[in-house]
Amino acid sequence: MSLFWMTAPLAWLYAIPVERFLNWHLAAVANLTLLAAVALWTVLLMARIVSVMQGLNFFRALAWIGVPACLEVLLVVFLGEIFGSTLSRRIMAAMSGMRNAPEEQLLDLAVSRVLVGALILLPFLLVMVNTWRLRRTLQPLPEARKGALPAGGLMLLSAVWIAIAVPAQIEQHRFVTHARLIQGGKYRESVEYLAHFQRKDFPASRRIEPNPYNYRAWEDLPKIMASLQPMDPEWIRRLYLEDMEVLFSHYWLMCKPDSLVLMFSALERLPEGKEWIKRNTSEMSKVQAALRPSAENNDPTSIEAARQLTNVLQRLDFDLGTFKK
Repeated sequence: MSLFWMTAPLAWLYAIPVERFLNWHLAAVANLTLLAAVALWTVLLMARIVSVMQGLNFFRALAWIGVPACLEVLLVVFLGEIFGSTLSRRIMAAMSGMRNAPEEQLLDLAVSRVLVGALILLPFLLVMVNTWRLRRTLQPLPEARKGALPAGGLMLLSAVWIAIAVPAQIEQHRFVTHARLIQGGKYRESVEYLAHFQRKDFPASRRIEPNPYNYRAWEDLPKIMASLQPMDPEWIRRLYLEDMEVLFSHYWLMCKPDSLVLMFSALERLPEGKEWIKRNTSEMSKVQAALRPSAENNDPTSIEAARQLTNVLQRLDFDLGTFKK
Protein backbone atom coordinates (compact mmCIF):
# COMPACT_ATOMS: atom_id res chain seq x y z
CA MET A 1 0.00 0.00 0.00
CA SER A 2 2.83 2.40 0.78
CA LEU A 3 4.26 1.78 -2.68
CA PHE A 4 0.85 2.29 -4.29
CA TRP A 5 0.62 5.63 -2.51
CA MET A 6 3.66 6.68 -4.52
CA THR A 7 1.28 7.10 -7.47
CA ALA A 8 -0.89 9.64 -5.59
CA PRO A 9 1.11 12.79 -6.48
CA LEU A 10 0.56 12.01 -10.17
CA ALA A 11 -3.14 12.73 -9.68
CA TRP A 12 -2.27 16.39 -9.20
CA LEU A 13 -1.84 16.57 -12.99
CA TYR A 14 -5.53 16.15 -13.73
CA ALA A 15 -6.41 18.40 -10.82
CA ILE A 16 -5.10 21.32 -12.90
CA PRO A 17 -8.14 23.66 -13.29
CA VAL A 18 -8.02 23.71 -17.09
CA GLU A 19 -11.66 24.87 -17.20
CA ARG A 20 -10.53 28.30 -16.02
CA PHE A 21 -8.44 29.03 -19.11
CA LEU A 22 -9.85 26.71 -21.82
CA ASN A 23 -13.28 26.41 -23.39
CA TRP A 24 -15.61 23.48 -22.61
CA HIS A 25 -14.36 21.14 -25.36
CA LEU A 26 -10.64 21.88 -24.98
CA ALA A 27 -10.95 21.54 -21.20
CA ALA A 28 -12.49 18.10 -21.65
CA VAL A 29 -9.71 17.13 -24.07
CA ALA A 30 -7.07 18.35 -21.61
CA ASN A 31 -8.64 16.53 -18.66
CA LEU A 32 -8.92 13.27 -20.58
CA THR A 33 -5.34 13.59 -21.83
CA LEU A 34 -4.03 14.21 -18.32
CA LEU A 35 -6.15 11.36 -16.93
CA ALA A 36 -4.84 8.99 -19.61
CA ALA A 37 -1.25 9.99 -18.84
CA VAL A 38 -1.75 9.48 -15.09
CA ALA A 39 -3.54 6.14 -15.58
CA LEU A 40 -0.86 4.84 -17.95
CA TRP A 41 1.97 5.99 -15.69
CA THR A 42 0.27 4.38 -12.66
CA VAL A 43 0.03 1.01 -14.41
CA LEU A 44 3.64 1.21 -15.59
CA LEU A 45 4.87 2.29 -12.15
CA MET A 46 3.04 -0.55 -10.39
CA ALA A 47 4.43 -3.02 -12.92
CA ARG A 48 7.91 -1.68 -12.21
CA ILE A 49 7.33 -2.02 -8.45
CA VAL A 50 6.24 -5.66 -8.80
CA SER A 51 9.13 -6.35 -11.17
CA VAL A 52 11.73 -4.97 -8.75
CA MET A 53 10.26 -6.48 -5.59
CA GLN A 54 9.90 -9.97 -7.09
CA GLY A 55 12.85 -9.92 -9.47
CA LEU A 56 10.59 -10.52 -12.47
CA ASN A 57 10.71 -9.62 -16.12
CA PHE A 58 9.00 -6.26 -16.51
CA PHE A 59 6.55 -7.49 -19.17
CA ARG A 60 5.49 -10.43 -16.98
CA ALA A 61 4.79 -7.98 -14.14
CA LEU A 62 2.97 -5.68 -16.57
CA ALA A 63 0.68 -8.56 -17.58
CA TRP A 64 -0.10 -9.29 -13.91
CA ILE A 65 -1.00 -5.63 -13.35
CA GLY A 66 -2.90 -5.42 -16.65
CA VAL A 67 -5.41 -8.16 -15.76
CA PRO A 68 -6.89 -6.44 -12.67
CA ALA A 69 -6.66 -3.08 -14.45
CA CYS A 70 -8.85 -4.38 -17.31
CA LEU A 71 -11.26 -5.98 -14.84
CA GLU A 72 -11.50 -2.67 -12.99
CA VAL A 73 -12.39 -0.84 -16.22
CA LEU A 74 -15.13 -3.37 -17.01
CA LEU A 75 -16.47 -3.27 -13.46
CA VAL A 76 -16.56 0.53 -13.31
CA VAL A 77 -18.30 0.87 -16.69
CA PHE A 78 -20.93 -1.79 -15.99
CA LEU A 79 -21.63 -0.68 -12.43
CA GLY A 80 -21.77 2.91 -13.61
CA GLU A 81 -24.40 1.95 -16.16
CA ILE A 82 -26.42 0.02 -13.58
CA PHE A 83 -26.33 2.53 -10.72
CA GLY A 84 -25.86 5.74 -12.67
CA SER A 85 -28.15 6.69 -15.55
CA THR A 86 -25.96 9.44 -17.01
CA LEU A 87 -25.00 7.48 -20.11
CA SER A 88 -28.58 6.29 -20.59
CA ARG A 89 -29.84 9.87 -20.39
CA ARG A 90 -27.33 10.95 -23.02
CA ILE A 91 -28.45 8.14 -25.34
CA MET A 92 -32.11 9.02 -24.82
CA ALA A 93 -31.37 12.70 -25.42
CA ALA A 94 -29.69 11.92 -28.72
CA MET A 95 -32.55 9.61 -29.77
CA SER A 96 -35.12 12.30 -28.94
CA GLY A 97 -33.42 14.88 -31.15
CA MET A 98 -31.29 16.73 -28.61
CA ARG A 99 -27.57 17.21 -29.13
CA ASN A 100 -25.38 16.18 -26.22
CA ALA A 101 -22.86 18.72 -24.98
CA PRO A 102 -19.53 18.52 -26.88
CA GLU A 103 -17.63 17.50 -23.76
CA GLU A 104 -20.22 14.78 -23.02
CA GLN A 105 -19.82 13.39 -26.53
CA LEU A 106 -16.07 13.32 -26.00
CA LEU A 107 -16.43 11.52 -22.66
CA ASP A 108 -18.80 8.95 -24.17
CA LEU A 109 -16.31 8.32 -26.97
CA ALA A 110 -13.46 7.93 -24.48
CA VAL A 111 -15.45 5.51 -22.29
CA SER A 112 -16.46 3.40 -25.29
CA ARG A 113 -12.86 3.20 -26.53
CA VAL A 114 -11.52 2.27 -23.09
CA LEU A 115 -14.23 -0.37 -22.75
CA VAL A 116 -13.45 -1.89 -26.15
CA GLY A 117 -9.72 -1.77 -25.37
CA ALA A 118 -10.24 -3.59 -22.06
CA LEU A 119 -12.42 -6.25 -23.71
CA ILE A 120 -9.76 -6.88 -26.35
CA LEU A 121 -6.78 -6.77 -24.00
CA LEU A 122 -8.17 -8.86 -21.15
CA PRO A 123 -8.37 -12.24 -23.00
CA PHE A 124 -4.87 -11.70 -24.42
CA LEU A 125 -3.44 -10.97 -20.96
CA LEU A 126 -5.24 -13.95 -19.41
CA VAL A 127 -3.75 -16.27 -22.02
CA MET A 128 -0.35 -14.67 -21.51
CA VAL A 129 -0.26 -15.08 -17.70
CA ASN A 130 -1.53 -18.67 -17.95
CA THR A 131 0.96 -19.80 -20.60
CA TRP A 132 3.92 -17.84 -19.27
CA ARG A 133 3.80 -19.34 -15.78
CA LEU A 134 6.28 -18.51 -13.08
CA ARG A 135 8.44 -21.54 -12.14
CA ARG A 136 9.65 -20.33 -8.76
CA THR A 137 8.29 -19.20 -5.41
CA LEU A 138 7.49 -15.53 -5.02
CA GLN A 139 9.37 -13.52 -2.46
CA PRO A 140 7.36 -12.42 0.60
CA LEU A 141 6.64 -8.70 0.83
CA PRO A 142 8.87 -6.87 3.30
CA GLU A 143 7.33 -5.91 6.61
CA ALA A 144 6.46 -2.26 7.01
CA ARG A 145 8.56 -0.35 9.48
CA LYS A 146 6.63 1.40 12.22
CA GLY A 147 7.12 5.09 12.61
CA ALA A 148 5.53 8.11 14.25
CA LEU A 149 2.48 9.61 12.60
CA PRO A 150 3.49 12.93 10.99
CA ALA A 151 0.60 14.74 12.67
CA GLY A 152 2.11 18.20 12.27
CA GLY A 153 2.69 17.80 8.55
CA LEU A 154 -0.77 16.34 8.00
CA MET A 155 -2.40 19.19 9.89
CA LEU A 156 -0.44 21.76 7.89
CA LEU A 157 -1.40 20.12 4.59
CA SER A 158 -5.03 19.95 5.69
CA ALA A 159 -5.05 23.64 6.56
CA VAL A 160 -3.46 24.57 3.23
CA TRP A 161 -5.90 22.51 1.16
CA ILE A 162 -8.92 23.72 3.14
CA ALA A 163 -7.83 27.30 2.48
CA ILE A 164 -7.46 26.52 -1.22
CA ALA A 165 -10.87 24.85 -1.31
CA VAL A 166 -12.79 27.72 0.31
CA PRO A 167 -13.04 29.98 -2.80
CA ALA A 168 -14.15 27.05 -4.95
CA GLN A 169 -16.80 26.07 -2.39
CA ILE A 170 -18.10 29.65 -2.36
CA GLU A 171 -18.48 29.42 -6.16
CA GLN A 172 -20.35 26.14 -5.80
CA HIS A 173 -22.66 27.69 -3.20
CA ARG A 174 -23.53 30.52 -5.57
CA PHE A 175 -24.25 28.01 -8.34
CA VAL A 176 -26.55 25.94 -6.11
CA THR A 177 -28.36 29.02 -4.81
CA HIS A 178 -29.07 30.19 -8.35
CA ALA A 179 -30.12 26.70 -9.47
CA ARG A 180 -32.67 26.54 -6.63
CA LEU A 181 -34.22 29.79 -7.79
CA ILE A 182 -34.62 28.30 -11.27
CA GLN A 183 -36.11 25.09 -9.90
CA GLY A 184 -38.55 27.11 -7.82
CA GLY A 185 -39.74 29.04 -10.86
CA LYS A 186 -38.31 32.34 -9.56
CA TYR A 187 -36.90 33.36 -12.93
CA ARG A 188 -36.63 37.11 -12.48
CA GLU A 189 -35.15 36.62 -9.01
CA SER A 190 -32.55 34.28 -10.52
CA VAL A 191 -31.51 36.96 -13.03
CA GLU A 192 -31.28 39.57 -10.29
CA TYR A 193 -29.15 37.17 -8.24
CA LEU A 194 -26.75 36.71 -11.16
CA ALA A 195 -26.55 40.48 -11.56
CA HIS A 196 -24.64 40.72 -8.27
CA PHE A 197 -21.75 38.73 -9.74
CA GLN A 198 -19.67 38.06 -12.83
CA ARG A 199 -19.41 34.78 -14.72
CA LYS A 200 -16.01 34.13 -13.10
CA ASP A 201 -17.71 34.10 -9.69
CA PHE A 202 -19.37 30.78 -10.55
CA PRO A 203 -17.74 27.38 -11.16
CA ALA A 204 -16.01 27.39 -14.52
CA SER A 205 -16.71 23.67 -14.94
CA ARG A 206 -20.52 23.94 -14.64
CA ARG A 207 -23.01 25.56 -16.99
CA ILE A 208 -25.19 28.10 -15.25
CA GLU A 209 -28.73 26.79 -15.09
CA PRO A 210 -30.71 25.99 -17.08
CA ASN A 211 -28.24 23.78 -18.91
CA PRO A 212 -29.30 24.05 -22.60
CA TYR A 213 -28.31 20.40 -23.09
CA ASN A 214 -30.87 19.20 -20.49
CA TYR A 215 -34.58 18.67 -21.01
CA ARG A 216 -35.59 21.31 -18.44
CA ALA A 217 -34.17 24.01 -20.69
CA TRP A 218 -37.17 23.72 -23.03
CA GLU A 219 -39.38 24.90 -20.18
CA ASP A 220 -37.07 27.13 -18.15
CA LEU A 221 -35.09 29.06 -20.76
CA PRO A 222 -38.10 30.72 -22.48
CA LYS A 223 -39.35 31.96 -19.11
CA ILE A 224 -35.92 33.31 -18.19
CA MET A 225 -35.70 35.03 -21.58
CA ALA A 226 -39.10 36.58 -20.90
CA SER A 227 -37.74 38.06 -17.66
CA LEU A 228 -34.63 39.62 -19.24
CA GLN A 229 -34.47 43.38 -19.52
CA PRO A 230 -32.16 45.62 -21.62
CA MET A 231 -30.60 47.04 -18.44
CA ASP A 232 -29.51 43.60 -17.18
CA PRO A 233 -25.72 43.07 -17.24
CA GLU A 234 -24.36 42.33 -20.68
CA TRP A 235 -22.77 39.02 -19.62
CA ILE A 236 -26.14 37.68 -18.47
CA ARG A 237 -27.86 38.64 -21.71
CA ARG A 238 -25.01 37.06 -23.68
CA LEU A 239 -25.14 33.91 -21.55
CA TYR A 240 -28.81 33.24 -22.22
CA LEU A 241 -28.64 34.26 -25.87
CA GLU A 242 -25.88 31.68 -26.30
CA ASP A 243 -28.07 29.12 -24.51
CA MET A 244 -30.88 29.98 -26.92
CA GLU A 245 -28.49 29.28 -29.79
CA VAL A 246 -27.81 25.85 -28.32
CA LEU A 247 -31.56 25.14 -28.11
CA PHE A 248 -31.94 26.00 -31.77
CA SER A 249 -28.94 23.84 -32.68
CA HIS A 250 -30.68 20.66 -31.47
CA TYR A 251 -31.97 18.38 -34.19
CA TRP A 252 -35.57 19.13 -33.19
CA LEU A 253 -36.99 22.32 -31.70
CA MET A 254 -39.19 21.08 -28.87
CA CYS A 255 -40.53 24.47 -27.82
CA LYS A 256 -44.24 25.18 -27.76
CA PRO A 257 -45.44 28.15 -29.85
CA ASP A 258 -46.10 30.23 -26.74
CA SER A 259 -42.55 29.54 -25.52
CA LEU A 260 -41.19 30.71 -28.86
CA VAL A 261 -43.23 33.89 -28.49
CA LEU A 262 -41.59 34.51 -25.11
CA MET A 263 -38.08 34.05 -26.50
CA PHE A 264 -38.52 36.10 -29.66
CA SER A 265 -40.31 38.85 -27.74
CA ALA A 266 -37.19 38.99 -25.57
CA LEU A 267 -35.06 39.29 -28.72
CA GLU A 268 -37.22 42.21 -29.79
CA ARG A 269 -36.61 43.86 -26.43
CA LEU A 270 -32.87 43.22 -26.11
CA PRO A 271 -30.26 45.24 -28.03
CA GLU A 272 -28.63 42.03 -29.37
CA GLY A 273 -31.91 40.62 -30.70
CA LYS A 274 -31.70 41.45 -34.40
CA GLU A 275 -28.05 40.43 -34.50
CA TRP A 276 -29.03 37.07 -33.00
CA ILE A 277 -31.58 36.58 -35.80
CA LYS A 278 -28.99 37.32 -38.48
CA ARG A 279 -26.44 35.02 -36.88
CA ASN A 280 -28.89 32.12 -36.65
CA THR A 281 -30.83 32.50 -39.88
CA SER A 282 -29.97 28.95 -40.92
CA GLU A 283 -31.66 27.56 -37.79
CA MET A 284 -34.82 29.66 -38.11
CA SER A 285 -36.45 27.09 -40.40
CA LYS A 286 -37.22 25.10 -37.25
CA VAL A 287 -39.65 27.84 -36.22
CA GLN A 288 -41.83 27.14 -39.26
CA ALA A 289 -43.53 24.18 -37.56
CA ALA A 290 -44.80 26.51 -34.82
CA LEU A 291 -46.60 28.61 -37.43
CA ARG A 292 -48.50 25.65 -38.90
CA PRO A 293 -51.16 25.16 -36.20
CA SER A 294 -53.05 28.24 -37.45
CA ALA A 295 -53.68 26.45 -40.73
CA GLU A 296 -53.98 22.86 -39.50
CA ASN A 297 -56.35 23.05 -36.53
CA ASN A 298 -58.78 25.33 -34.76
CA ASP A 299 -57.05 25.39 -31.36
CA PRO A 300 -57.44 29.02 -30.27
CA THR A 301 -54.28 28.97 -28.16
CA SER A 302 -52.13 27.67 -31.01
CA ILE A 303 -53.66 30.09 -33.49
CA GLU A 304 -53.08 33.08 -31.21
CA ALA A 305 -49.49 31.99 -30.42
CA ALA A 306 -48.74 31.56 -34.13
CA ARG A 307 -50.19 35.01 -34.87
CA GLN A 308 -48.11 36.65 -32.12
CA LEU A 309 -44.98 34.82 -33.28
CA THR A 310 -45.54 36.00 -36.84
CA ASN A 311 -45.90 39.60 -35.70
CA VAL A 312 -42.78 39.44 -33.51
CA LEU A 313 -40.69 37.96 -36.32
CA GLN A 314 -41.87 40.69 -38.69
CA ARG A 315 -40.90 43.37 -36.19
CA LEU A 316 -37.47 41.75 -35.94
CA ASP A 317 -37.14 42.23 -39.72
CA PHE A 318 -37.09 38.48 -40.34
CA ASP A 319 -38.20 37.55 -43.84
CA LEU A 320 -41.01 35.04 -43.37
CA GLY A 321 -40.82 34.33 -47.09
CA THR A 322 -37.76 32.18 -46.43
CA PHE A 323 -40.07 29.57 -44.89
CA LYS A 324 -41.76 29.11 -48.27
CA LYS A 325 -38.53 28.46 -50.15
